[in-house]
Formats: sequence, C-alpha cells, structure tokens
Amino acid sequence: GFTVTVFEADAKAGGYLRYGIPDFKLDKRFIDRRLKVMEEEGVEFKTSTQVGKSGSMFASEALVEIINTQEVVDDFDATLITIGARAPRDLHLPGREGVGIHQALDFLSLQNRAYCGERNECRDIEPIIAYGKRVVVIGGGDTGADCVGTANRQGARSVTQIELLPKPPEHRSSSEPWPLWPKVLKTSSSHLEGCDRLWSINTNRFNLVDGIIESIDCSKVEWVEEGGKLKMQPVLGSEFNIEADLVLLAMGFVHVVQEGLVADLGLELDPRGNIRTAGTFHSSHPKVWASGDARRGASLVVHAIADGRAAAEAMMRGL
Repeated sequence: GFTVTVFEADAKAGGYLRYGIPDFKLDKRFIDRRLKVMEEEGVEFKTSTQVGKSGSMFASEALVEIINTQEVVDDFDATLITIGARAPRDLHLPGREGVGIHQALDFLSLQNRAYCGERNECRDIEPIIAYGKRVVVIGGGDTGADCVGTANRQGARSVTQIELLPKPPEHRSSSEPWPLWPKVLKTSSSHLEGCDRLWSINTNRFNLVDGIIESIDCSKVEWVEEGGKLKMQPVLGSEFNIEADLVLLAMGFVHVVQEGLVADLGLELDPRGNIRTAGTFHSSHPKVWASGDARRGASLVVHAIADGRAAAEAMMRGL
C-alpha cells in the first residue's frame, strides 16, 4: 500500500459537494461519514493548506497556509491534481462591474459556509444576501436551480430564472430512445417553491444606478435549424426589462483554474483549457497526474468519483 496525504485549501474537505451544493439538496453528514472512514483507513487530510498561489476562492487568506507547489511534488512520489474546473463562464456586457452581480458559486459557497459555522473563514468577504431583493438567476441548469432554492430560503422578494436555450420538451423525444439520456424539462423542488422561468432569453445589458444593479435589458430569441444545427436569431421588437437587486450568473464553468499550481508546474493544457492527460491520467509532468473536472472539464460528480478511482489505479501501476 501507499501513504496518502490530501491537501485542501478550505477549512473542510469535500470540495464542490460541501461548498457548492446546498444543504437542502445534500446533507453534509454523508460527506463527513465518508471522510471519517478514509481517515480511519490512514488517509491524512491537511485542510486550510493551499498548494501554490491560487487555491481557495473563499477562505480568508490569513487562515490559510500557502505551501510551495514544487516542494510538494518533490516530497512525494506522485501527485494527483483534483482541483475541479472552477473558472466560471462570465457575461462580459456593459454594466457587468456593477455591485450586486455575482457568480453563482460565490453565492452558494458563502451560504454553505455560514450554515456550517465557517463565518470566521469568510470574514474578509462581503456577504451575498438575497433577503428582500428581486433576484435574477441567469442560467437554467442545476446550479441555477440551487440558486433559486437558496434565494427563496433567504427570503428573496422575487426570483426569476432566465435561460438562453429554448424550453425543453416535457416528454422524451422519439429521436432519443432509451438508453440515450433524454433532453426533457427538469423541474426541481427549488422551482416548485417559487420562481418565474423564462426561456430563449438573451441578456443584453446590466443597468446600474450609482454603480449598483437596478435592472437588466433582455430580448427574446428564436432557434432555427440550419445545416443540421440550431442557430440563434434575435426576435425583432422583443426587448424588455427585468428589475433586479441581485443577479447570479449560473452559466457553468469553462475550464480548470490555470493560475497557481497548474502554471507553477508548467502543465500542458488541452484545447478546452484543462490539464492534458494521456489514457493513464498522466500529465506532461513526470510526477503529476490529474483526474476529474481538472482534466475533463466540468461534469457530474459520479464521473469525478470514477475518474479518481481509475487515476489511483493508474498511479499505482506507474510507481
């Protein structure tokens, strides 16, 4: 066997499961139970320990120990990078710099940290509160739904979720027979708790008053098939305005955070901006492997778990 050490920049291990998914969707006791089993098996967790310049995006820097990336690689026989793909997709529109416009993960993480008693770890970060506000969530996926549910629980005045893509059908299409994954409308408990859902909506501009978000200029689009692909076309005269006090960007993630340890090690990236690996999960560095979203891009937790197990086996064969 091998001795295993896990470096975690945040106060507790668990990553996106702990800090990205709300408690009403995932009880963190299940994470703690699994971590306890791993510790009893001999895995050592060094939390509040950041490898390289860029790690935790939320914890107060005063509470995090920063260690040199090269020293970690030199001190261990093999290093596996499992930092996820946390570079968020943004909307570079007029007014984006306004107060009250935030990335979804910032909002969700701060709520999770407050709920589990980590207020001190976030003491240098301005809280993001939905209470009494008109909240607009841009993005119609699972993260957007989590923002809807969290905003409702914080006491938002109203919640509107807008999505660029067209509304999915309610039933499986004949073009997607089992076992293909059906692209059907997903209505979560968060939606049932209350929100307005708008489809085929393009965001054009963030309107600010004294530097603070006041409303969003939007317009409708239609999707037409052209050359076997759907192409977006604006609907003339469809412009409208949504009043907003808080805007949450939930449009997914583009690739691994490249600053910090990835840059420190000079790792090669694939065309999508993630860590390039061979079939053995081996990176361009002889002592470094990568798995999960860090190498494949943002995906489901089940893929990250499977990737981690396969990467561990690949590393054992390589040692």
